[in-house]
Amino acid sequence: MSEDRSPFSTHGFSVVVVRNFDGKWLAVKETRNRGWWLPAGLVDPGETFVDAAHRECLEESGIRIELKGILRVEHSVYGPTHARMRVVFFAMPIDELQIPKTIPDKESEEARWVTLDDLRRLAKGRPGLRGPELYEWGGYIEKGGMIAPLHFLCREDEPTPTPQLLSGRGNETIPRDLKSFISALERGDEASLKKAVLAGFNVNLVINDKSWTLLHLACKLNQENCVQILLLGGADIAASTHKNRNVIHFAAQSTPSTLVNVLIAAARLPNKLDLINQQDDEGNSPLHFAAASPGRAFLWEVLIENGADSNLRNQQGLKPADIASISQPGI
Repeated sequence: MSEDRSPFSTHGFSVVVVRNFDGKWLAVKETRNRGWWLPAGLVDPGETFVDAAHRECLEESGIRIELKGILRVEHSVYGPTHARMRVVFFAMPIDELQIPKTIPDKESEEARWVTLDDLRRLAKGRPGLRGPELYEWGGYIEKGGMIAPLHFLCREDEPTPTPQLLSGRGNETIPRDLKSFISALERGDEASLKKAVLAGFNVNLVINDKSWTLLHLACKLNQENCVQILLLGGADIAASTHKNRNVIHFAAQSTPSTLVNVLIAAARLPNKLDLINQQDDEGNSPLHFAAASPGRAFLWEVLIENGADSNLRNQQGLKPADIASISQPGI
């Protein structure tokens, strides 16, 4: 190791991705015509990354937050004397009553809650987006992306707990709070579901031996608002049960509003028509199920408008129209 070392400095930056209880993202309009971005800034001398995240968010947006997890830690070396370390946090506002700043100052021009669609529109106008981070992280989280717990960033002398990651896909162990999440879903506790989803709960976990997901269950229970919350949290419409029934099969037997919300979410998928016309192991499509449902007229109309094929036959040779006077196929 060389004894002749040049001074080396590392500058820290905190970046905060904030999502509110309605599923919208906190965007900040930067000064000097730099465009829309997200709360972020340099860690001041004597501050921690966590301190800087809280301060920057309050200064630039007027919103007080609660940090929920870490999305990413970046360390970039720029030559022999300088490096940058950037921590990207996921956060929520401490309450729903706060209003983003509207009066310009040296920190920012304004802040507002936006959807990803809003960000796409802002990107097309002036001053546009300063960078793609908010849009990219928003999409990542809405699809159920993994969020690491806050203890991943700690002091050297802190103990090392091992709680589970807040979210993720794959063969992870079912979290201990899945049972309480299902209980909240069954009783329609929207507030608890929102908090869990916004904190990164994986809404695509399989919940029983029939390969149901939470979204299948919400449709079965006719929990319209809970369906919306799950969709907002990145629930997978294409997830299929042991009988090869996707979420649209279930929504076709639920309330009209539930079916409409599921189809709106499906419209973003390249395989929308395949899902709408997917036949289960008995050959029944969502339209077959809608034909046997109490609200069949409206459900039928909505599915047809979205591309459902009324000529599909099940294994008994029946078209959806033939099912209209027959008892509903059982899930």
